[in-house]
Amino acid sequence: MNWIRFGYISLFIACGEKADNQTTDTADTNNADVYCEGTSTLLSEDADCDGVLTTDDCDDNDPTSSVVATDADCDSIPTIEDCDDNDASVTNTNINDADCDLVITAEDCDDSDASVVNTNVNDADCDGVLTTDDCDDNDAMSIYDMDCDGVLTTDDCNDNDPTLLATIDDTDCDGVIDSVCEALQEPLQDESYCYTDADGDGFGDQIDAGEIAPGCFFASVTGETWDYSDIHHLSGFEDGVQTFYLDHDNYDTTPDWVQETQTDTFCPSPNTSLVEFTFTGGWGPGSFELYYDSGFETEPVPLQPSGSFVHAETWPSTHMMTVFGSDCDDTDPFTFPGSAELDSTTTCMKDADGDGYGEPVIQTCFRMDLYDGNYLGWDGNSISLLEDGVVMGTYFPDHSNNNYTSVFEHCVALETTQVDFVYNNNPTPGSEWFEGTTFGLWYQTDSGLISVGGGNGYGSTVHTFEFNGVLATSGVPFFTETAPFSHGMNINGGTDADDSDPSVH
Repeated sequence: MNWIRFGYISLFIACGEKADNQTTDTADTNNADVYCEGTSTLLSEDADCDGVLTTDDCDDNDPTSSVVATDADCDSIPTIEDCDDNDASVTNTNINDADCDLVITAEDCDDSDASVVNTNVNDADCDGVLTTDDCDDNDAMSIYDMDCDGVLTTDDCNDNDPTLLATIDDTDCDGVIDSVCEALQEPLQDESYCYTDADGDGFGDQIDAGEIAPGCFFASVTGETWDYSDIHHLSGFEDGVQTFYLDHDNYDTTPDWVQETQTDTFCPSPNTSLVEFTFTGGWGPGSFELYYDSGFETEPVPLQPSGSFVHAETWPSTHMMTVFGSDCDDTDPFTFPGSAELDSTTTCMKDADGDGYGEPVIQTCFRMDLYDGNYLGWDGNSISLLEDGVVMGTYFPDHSNNNYTSVFEHCVALETTQVDFVYNNNPTPGSEWFEGTTFGLWYQTDSGLISVGGGNGYGSTVHTFEFNGVLATSGVPFFTETAPFSHGMNINGGTDADDSDPSVH
């Protein structure tokens, strides 16, 4: 520093004053170069002396600032976390916005897919339909209800008109609630068909067929979901009105790239004149199958090679089906599904005293365990179960499940009076040793299994079988029981202790 006096005026001139971390080249004090202290880096190249050159420094006046190499847009968000490191105005990171679609994770309907920009603010149920356009923004299924009448498209006679009925009330979609069938009808099934109802309780006989009705279709759709609109689906129309819908993923539009198949049965109304089907494919692989269903067997439906419809035909069809009801005893008006509503609203029970509790049905049931230590199938030997002299089943170890023990269960018919178990000897055995095979027989009860006894096989070239230590004769029962049987189990869930007295249950 130099002081210069001019008369009474003094001037203080600072020449080349240094910062704390700067040094001056004393070789030329009139034209000094300023360096960062302890380095050969000029102050003009690194103003804040943080070791990062001005050209690489986001802020060369702040030694704490980030650098261009790890923060290209100099917004103080590291490149590895920045959703857009070329735009400093984008402050979202992959920590608070995983798919970097500028919607934060807490509000994003799908933070793993940047194409989904709906938020739980403007689409509360995240079904892809904005709140302003959604019938019910708390129910994702409402997207399948175009007229917002609370009935899904598949169940609506006309999903563009909320005043029209649902198919459950108007099967033929003629605008009139289904009338009572001229014959007795089945309340729990399609009211378009008539059923045999001998006891007049309103439920069709599940054994004796009712009318031969127009047949049904059995459909299956297979596909993979690749994006949110990628739904393979088959639609059925009755006289131009869609009354059937089936997609491969049961209304789930979430992409999963997993092949799935859904099946369903479509029974057009007998009053329909024309039935048509369309198939709409998605981006991923998909296919469908369509069959006539007679109730007993299926037959492929001939498909049209081109055109808007994959199949169309006049109705009623020449393919018919037999109609069965759900009444387990059509000779008793007190027995039908839901009769004992306090025990079950759907199970077929008897409630003779009308107290809401069903008469329990006790049935004798057996369990058989057949063990084959040689894993070769008992070499042709077997056990038969007979009811009143009629063979109901013949059993031997089945190794298709890769187990040494095969388990079989059988419940005896209520009207059966005698049960027999018979050993069947293979008269020409193969090379298998029958030695080491066992047979276990149990009663099944509500409280668990109760042992009847056990058997063992012996021999190689000659096979013998013992049950409870007694040698059995081939073709002759080794265990017999006659009614009333000693053990049983409640098979219908009825709980009424006395179905003739409404005060006891």
